[in-house]
Amino acid sequence: MKLLLSLLVVATSLLSACTSEPKSDNSPDDSMPNVAAIESAVLNLFGQLNYEQGKWYFRSCSTRQDNALEFQLLLSEKDQKVLQNFEARPAFVKLKGQFSVLEDKAVIQPNYWHFISNEVDTCRHNNQQIVAFGNEPAWNVEVNASELKYSSISRSRNLEVLEQKTAQGVTSWKLTEGNSFTISPGACYDTMAGSFFAHRAELKLDLDTFSGCGSLPINAVGKQWQGVYQSFPGDELDWHQLRLNDDWSMSWELQSRANNEAYRAQGFWYVVSVDDIDLVLLNSDGSIDKRLRMRWDGQQLSPLEDLSLGLAVLPWQQTLMRVDQPSSRPNSSGEINLPVLSAQTLVASNQYDPQVEQALQRYFKLHRTRPRGERYLWWKFDLNGDGRQEILTYLNWCNKASCELLIFEPVAGKTHQFLAKILQMPMSFELAQSSSRGWYDIIAAQKLLQFDGLSYPVSAQLSSANMAVQSSGVQFTMPSSGFKNAARLR
Repeated sequence: MKLLLSLLVVATSLLSACTSEPKSDNSPDDSMPNVAAIESAVLNLFGQLNYEQGKWYFRSCSTRQDNALEFQLLLSEKDQKVLQNFEARPAFVKLKGQFSVLEDKAVIQPNYWHFISNEVDTCRHNNQQIVAFGNEPAWNVEVNASELKYSSISRSRNLEVLEQKTAQGVTSWKLTEGNSFTISPGACYDTMAGSFFAHRAELKLDLDTFSGCGSLPINAVGKQWQGVYQSFPGDELDWHQLRLNDDWSMSWELQSRANNEAYRAQGFWYVVSVDDIDLVLLNSDGSIDKRLRMRWDGQQLSPLEDLSLGLAVLPWQQTLMRVDQPSSRPNSSGEINLPVLSAQTLVASNQYDPQVEQALQRYFKLHRTRPRGERYLWWKFDLNGDGRQEILTYLNWCNKASCELLIFEPVAGKTHQFLAKILQMPMSFELAQSSSRGWYDIIAAQKLLQFDGLSYPVSAQLSSANMAVQSSGVQFTMPSSGFKNAARLR
């Protein structure tokens, strides 16, 4: 009889859990302290939860070993009930939440719990998968665009997806042979793994019905902003490198030209609008040090006011460019250490390329000329180590010994803007292993062409002599046919 009563109690508690909603209750609550809201959008957060002295703290995935980036959670009574089964040891979590400020410290207010577990590390989990699983007997499902994969201890089976639809939060799949699969909102506890899910799953396979917990892909809000942004300073500007991580943490490395000192700041970032993000820099105790709004144009970030860290300054007019291959900090002489180049010979292409054509057309429009039918050759190469390729072009305005070289740098989207025009360039030239102001030096006819922060020299003959500068072995040459079969301006 005692066993029967125990089973009834367990069944009742599980049923209650499965019918409760996973949303956080943000209605007025005497247990919730007054907080100063900031303009944070509701964000998907991934990381680790720790329970200490009656309070819950969140650490994002990329910084969960760093106490400086630990945020207290402001929980309603309903939130506390959801978390009470996970207090014994660190839990891994996926949630929707907003950043707020409490007593000069950044805190997080949960809005919705996607997933909580003491076992499954969400930082190593694929958040874009559609999965489901259950117990007694143990089974699991993975779904992609074309098929559902079912597996259990005794068998596995692949079923073709005939139709997928979503209505009122319920996503269903129509499968071959009259089978179906459904994921619907509703709190679900996997008692075997000790995990909480925001969705329940049901698989109808042949004559059997399997019930369990499910997980849907989580929208990667803010993905377009994530990445590394870097400055390429001139003589008067400091070096900056900003990392916006996918778990909303951020780090900022900078180096002052005034005393060559390096600084590092950490914090978090959040989306304000389609054009703006806010950066929040934290002190070592988690209190807020500085807040800075940045304007985004699709490829660059620009501060809306000056930012000072130590002796380093990011003036409001300086932009940070997103880069695919970040460079290291400037060396003791103030130069940025670009990647070491490998020797290679690059033969100019004579084929039509829409990016090259567009860059040339924009250049001639800027100079109010409309040449048509001119032939051109081109190369694409990353001249400043930012992971994006510049365009180098020769038009058929050459004499027997030299040509005019036009260089275009990539900007927002897939467009390129004019960077430099170099006269009296030889038919072939190469890159040095050295660099100036964050751009590789060019060696042309025993002359060294150095970037001055704005452009390369206007003429190869006006450049300084090559004083035993080490060549990188990267050579730019023309095809044997010259301009004979080169593309024409349209």
